[in-house]
Amino acid sequence: MALPPHNARRRKLIINTCCKRRQISQRYLDSGFKVIDTGLQNYLVALSSQIEACYLPCHTSYLDAKGHWDISCYAELAAELPDLMAPGAVEHPPLYGVIEPLLVQLMVHLNEWWHTIHPEKKHSTLHRVQTFVTRYSVEHGKTHLTRHVDGPQVHASMILQLHCPQGFAGGGVTIWDRHSRSHFHRLRAGYLCMLDHCIWHQSHEVTHGERWVLVIFCQEVSIQHASGTNRGGVEESAEMACLTAVSLASRAAEENYQVDEATTIALMQMLRHGGKDERERAAFALGCLAANSSHNQALMVSCGVVHLLADVLKSLTHGCGRSSGTNECAWVVAALGRLASKNVGNKSLIASEGVIPLAVELLKSGNGLEKEEAASTLCNLAANHEGNKDIMISLESAPALLQLLRTGFAKQRVWAATVLSNLASGSAQRQSVIYAAGGIQALVQMLAAETGQERQRACAALMTFTEAYREAMLEAGVMKLLGIMTKAEDSRERDEAMSLWKDLAEES
Repeated sequence: MALPPHNARRRKLIINTCCKRRQISQRYLDSGFKVIDTGLQNYLVALSSQIEACYLPCHTSYLDAKGHWDISCYAELAAELPDLMAPGAVEHPPLYGVIEPLLVQLMVHLNEWWHTIHPEKKHSTLHRVQTFVTRYSVEHGKTHLTRHVDGPQVHASMILQLHCPQGFAGGGVTIWDRHSRSHFHRLRAGYLCMLDHCIWHQSHEVTHGERWVLVIFCQEVSIQHASGTNRGGVEESAEMACLTAVSLASRAAEENYQVDEATTIALMQMLRHGGKDERERAAFALGCLAANSSHNQALMVSCGVVHLLADVLKSLTHGCGRSSGTNECAWVVAALGRLASKNVGNKSLIASEGVIPLAVELLKSGNGLEKEEAASTLCNLAANHEGNKDIMISLESAPALLQLLRTGFAKQRVWAATVLSNLASGSAQRQSVIYAAGGIQALVQMLAAETGQERQRACAALMTFTEAYREAMLEAGVMKLLGIMTKAEDSRERDEAMSLWKDLAEES
C-alpha cells in the first residue's frame, strides 16, 4: 500500500524535516499546539484492518495514575528509555512494520511546525522515543485519559485520529494553550493534533464503539547527531543526564525502589549546576523518588535535599532564573510536597526553610501546573500539623484556595478542597476565616462539579463545617445537591453524600 507523497522538499536526515516551512499564524505561535487535516483519511481506512490485526496491548501504568493501563500497543520504545513513563511497556515489532511509512510523514508535519514555533532550534530536530496505538472503548477505565501533560522528558508529541471501523460516539480532545484557555477538537480520521513541550490536554470519554488513536512522543536532538544515528541515541552528557533522571523517575514507580546516596547527590548536582532542562528533570526525579518512600525521604533529608530545593524555589519565585517554557518551579515545589508526605518531622523542616509563603505565592500567581503542585504541597504540609495550618491561614491562603476552587480545572479544585478541609480540621478559628472568605458557598457549589472526585472532595471538606455552619450549608442548597449525589453510580460518591446528609439531618 503506497503512502501519498509529501510535496515539500526535505533535508536528508534519519528524521526528515522540511527545508521551507509554511507561514503559521500568531495564534499557533502563542498556543503551543496545532490541529491539522493530514488528508490521509482514505489511506487510514485501508490501514485500519492491518493495525487491528497486529494490535497487542501490554500491561503498564503511568507515574500519575493508580492501577494499570492495558489499552496501548507499543510500536517503538527508545533504547535508552525502555520504561519511558510507562513501566512494563514492551515493543511489538509487527505494529511498527505496519505503521512505519506513516510515521515518516507524520514526523515531517511535526518537525515543520516545531521549527516554526522554535526558530532558535534550527540546529535541532525531533526524534521519536515512544510510539503507540491506543484503543479507547466504553469499558470502565478504558474510555479516556484525564487531563495531563506528556511529561518533562517529552519535547513534543502528536495524536493522530485513526479510522475506526466500528465508529464511536464521544471522544475528541481538549487542549489548554499557554494562556490556560481550553480548546476542544472533535478529531476526525486523518486529523493530527501536535503538542509542544508540557501542554495540558485530555481525551474525552467514549460513550459508544471504539476510538483508535496513534500517539508519538519525541525528544530534541541535534541535526548532526540525528543524521548519523538510528532512532534513540544521545549526543551530549547533559542530554544523557536528563535521560538518566527520567529513567530514575520511571523506576520510582516500582514498589520499594530505594535510591542510594551517590544517585541522590548526582541529582542534587544537576539541580544546582545544570541547564534548565537538567534542573527540571532533576527536580521531577527527586519528587518521584520521595513519593511514598520513607527510606528515600530520610536519605534525601540527610543529604540536604530540602535545603537545596528551598533555595532553588526561593530563587525561582523571586524572579532570579525563572523562565517561561520550563516547569522547573512546579517540579521543585512538588518535590518538597512529596518529601512532606506522611512525615511530621519533614513538614516542620520544610516549613522552617520558608517554603509555605513561597507555595502560597505560587497558588496566587503561578501558571496552571505551578498552582496545582503548590496546592498539593500545601495539602501535605497541612495534614496533621497545626503549626503549618496556622501559618497558611495567616498568609491569607484561604482566599487564594477559594479562587482556585471557583476558577481552576479539576485537579486544582480537588487539591484546593482538600487543603481547605485540612485547614478547617480541629480549629473553629480557621473555620471562621474560611467561612468569612465564602468557603461554604464555594464548597456547596462544588457538589455540582462535573467529576465525581471533585464532588467527593467537596463533600469531605464540608463535613468539617457541619457543627458550626449547618444553617449556612442549608441556605446554600446543600441538600438538593446531596440528593443528586446519593443516586450516583459510584458507591464512594454515594457514601460520602449519605454521610454528610446524615450529619446535617442529625443537627436538625
